Amino acid sequence: MVSNVSVPRRRSRDRRRTILRAAERLFAEHGYAGTSMKRLARSVGVTDAALYNHFRSKREILEALYEERGFYQAMDVLEHLSGARPPERQLTLTALASADLWAQNSDFLRIVISEVLAGDRAARELHGQMMERWHAGMRRLLALYAAQGVLSPWDVERTAGALVRLLLGTMVEKLLAEPAGDGALPFSQPEFRQKLADEVTLFARSLLAAPPRPAK
Repeated sequence: MVSNVSVPRRRSRDRRRTILRAAERLFAEHGYAGTSMKRLARSVGVTDAALYNHFRSKREILEALYEERGFYQAMDVLEHLSGARPPERQLTLTALASADLWAQNSDFLRIVISEVLAGDRAARELHGQMMERWHAGMRRLLALYAAQGVLSPWDVERTAGALVRLLLGTMVEKLLAEPAGDGALPFSQPEFRQKLADEVTLFARSLLAAPPRPAK
């Protein structure tokens, strides 16, 4: 039996999801800057006050979309990798997991990229925070492998940046080359996934520490 307490909570959760879906649609149609909280409230069919009970600003809505779409969870996973797998395998799996995340969120990412390029402050700040977490997670993982002696002692900071740029550039290039509305298709194509895996494997192998020379 559903308790009286759970019913309002469920309704609030459902309303929150409705707001997020409407916000994403309006952002796609009118842009982030062109979507006001008042317009969003009208679209959902609630008062301005009711909308502000769920979200205090559009920035909070954008943050909630990042969270709901799994980006924060993906960063949490990256930040807790142990380095137990061989680096080529782990970096390839991480790249393919990124492709899966982009596949699930391609239309949302088109909105984000468009707003970042347009110079929207909130979009740029949130994008910057996500990039920093991605970079920091890669930096930590590469440092683990360097400490184990399986990777050469390269400049970990610069190497992590190069890897993130490789992944981001490959994803954005694929995203922008495909028509909007294709959903997961571009990132689910076997040819694309194999190309991504090959590029990351080559990158990882270039970092491998040389085996010790046998004593004479």
